[in-house]
Amino acid sequence: MKMPQISEETKDKLPVYLFVFALVFSAFSYGIVAGIWNLPPAYQVWKLYENVRDLQRYWKNDFGLEANRHLVPMREGHEARFRIFGEGAYEGRLLMVSGLTPEREALNSVLLLDAKGEEVHAWPVNYSEIDPEGPGPENVFLHGLDVFEDGSIVVNFDSGRVLARLNSCGKVMWKTEGNFHHAVTRSFDGTLWTLRDDKLVQVDAESGTILKEAGMMVDVLKKHNLQGVLAIQSEEGPAGLRMSPDPFHLNHIEALAPEMAGAFPVFEAGDLLISMRSLNMVAVLDPDTFNIKWFSIGPWHRQHEPHFAPDGTISVYNNNMGFEHSQIVTIDPATMETQVVFEGTDDVPFYSWRRGKHQLFGNGDQLIVEAEHGRAFMVSKEGAPLWEYNNRYDETRNGVLNKAVLLPDGFFAVGALKTCTPQPE
Repeated sequence: MKMPQISEETKDKLPVYLFVFALVFSAFSYGIVAGIWNLPPAYQVWKLYENVRDLQRYWKNDFGLEANRHLVPMREGHEARFRIFGEGAYEGRLLMVSGLTPEREALNSVLLLDAKGEEVHAWPVNYSEIDPEGPGPENVFLHGLDVFEDGSIVVNFDSGRVLARLNSCGKVMWKTEGNFHHAVTRSFDGTLWTLRDDKLVQVDAESGTILKEAGMMVDVLKKHNLQGVLAIQSEEGPAGLRMSPDPFHLNHIEALAPEMAGAFPVFEAGDLLISMRSLNMVAVLDPDTFNIKWFSIGPWHRQHEPHFAPDGTISVYNNNMGFEHSQIVTIDPATMETQVVFEGTDDVPFYSWRRGKHQLFGNGDQLIVEAEHGRAFMVSKEGAPLWEYNNRYDETRNGVLNKAVLLPDGFFAVGALKTCTPQPE
């Protein structure tokens, strides 16, 4: 059989073809190696892919048509905005929740409800007024929230640019610029603790002035030689260790109050309890040196909002990301003994793959925020449902619900929750 003849023109171009083939083959081979070993530009390509998917999913949000970045499926059979399952579920208390309120003047609001689910007060949280030059309200998430007896609240926003204190009508009292995120909590000394980038930040509650801050990488890890504890998200590279883009993912901070310090013999009043989601780690730090005094990695997975509990344990919201059920777990920092105090059941489902809050009470009752279903509910010590609240958006979806907390009926000063009327244009 005759072999096919190669033309002179093809022969002349053969080196070019071979060169192009070699380039394609090399690029393909490097792509495989880069994917396996996470070499450049693997991360950049992955981020580009994620950005394209993000645009496809949320174009309505980004064009201001619908805030679907913060909409989640409503659980079947849980369509009612507010349901009470038993008498005296939380009489004598007020429920404060934050979420989407597209029917109001602000896309986000904080609501105060009485024991029947009736609205007592509302704080509009209008990001466009708080940060006029910043991103649109659809592209920020009201995350950190705490409340004062004078009716004011302090807030921060994921993807936002400010920490702000608002009066009872939602007007700015002060604001401090920066990438504050996830949490803001009031300390026993009247100051605030919050998070900015990878920093732990103490703020004056009256003015917003930053009093103290510590970076996780510099002031915690490097200063105290904690590489072996905290650098587990790093990889080897030609220049040394390469940290992941979000090695800590701080998502909570609170200070130990003096009246509770006696229950924690290994800690002192003022010690800081923090959560680092990327490390599955909860830790207690000295507030002056920022050295870690105690920590536990797990048994939780991608956890949120640890709390000092009055019985000397630390309670943790175990998201258990990727494993289809979440839990509330307690740990004794002295003995390291852990206990699951609540996990979902068929009657009371509970799973939030990210975000989430909880509040424990002395009688064993628990208030739990199932953030990624836009739902807050309360259960008894035995796990029986007491009531639930859904942050309804439409017939099938809820807005992501970040914060729900029960306040004593006499929490606010007389006249603090004044009626707010719209200002004339």
